[in-house]
Amino acid sequence: MKRIAFLTKKEKGGVTIYSADKKIEYAFLRKIQDGRIIRIFFYEPICDGIMAEGTAYPNLERAVEGTKTRIEEALKSKKR
Repeated sequence: MKRIAFLTKKEKGGVTIYSADKKIEYAFLRKIQDGRIIRIFFYEPICDGIMAEGTAYPNLERAVEGTKTRIEEALKSKKR
């Protein structure tokens, strides 16, 4: 399977990850007051609706890359 392309957009309060054509919003990541990063998934094949979870990443850039990897894995397993 070829690599999935994403569009990452910085917005007020965090970062949103979209499909390359911007038709699908996969996730939103935000750093909360205590410095931890949370991510909220919106795409149904990944979480059956909306799911929020904390991450163990030290900064937002690494959290975005980790989230993209997680989305790719979920989409690959769905196609099998």
